[in-house]
Amino acid sequence: GPDQVRPSSCRLPLVWRSALVHLVVVVVATVVVALCLEPDPFWSSIMAYALRIANRMAASTLLRPSAALPGTCLAPMSAATGGQAPASAEFFQKNKKLQRPLSPHLTIYEYQITTVMSITHRVTGCGLGLCVYGLGLAPFLTAHQFPYYVEAVKAMSISPVLLVPFKFALAWALCYHTLNGMRHLTWDLGIGFRLKELYASGYTVLAISLVLGAILAFK
Repeated sequence: GPDQVRPSSCRLPLVWRSALVHLVVVVVATVVVALCLEPDPFWSSIMAYALRIANRMAASTLLRPSAALPGTCLAPMSAATGGQAPASAEFFQKNKKLQRPLSPHLTIYEYQITTVMSITHRVTGCGLGLCVYGLGLAPFLTAHQFPYYVEAVKAMSISPVLLVPFKFALAWALCYHTLNGMRHLTWDLGIGFRLKELYASGYTVLAISLVLGAILAFK
């Protein structure tokens, strides 16, 4: 029979997504500088240098050979024969009637330490990244420098019952993400892929991060 055409995956390559992130950072920084900064030669030169670096990073990303997008997002697919279509429909109807989840589906997998640590690594990374961006943009949006607000928080005499858990959460996230990132780097070297090694390194990272987080929280 004649070939049919169906859309294939049109997801942007990683390099294009990275370039878009750089572009967004440049636009946001430019708007913040334009709206919130008073004309100051020092800060103007610093921001100009930062924007220049971001522009170069975006340009170098886009100029890589692997950044080229495919010319089309259509892939040829042979037409199903008369017997294949009914068999496929019967298969899906049977699974639907038996309430079977289709793989891959997160609800059919049992969560293990490797799964939880992988998800937690990404969550802590996103949270720490937002904190870094927030602290970086805060001086442009506030009237005082960072030490002023630190002293203001200390003057509030917040109860340790509230302050210590907050400090522990921040400290543990930083320690966990750092240690687990080092664990990922060892995997890049081809080390620690056996199941026992995965579990041993995972429990080690959890234990050390909890201890370091507790120490930093009570400082």
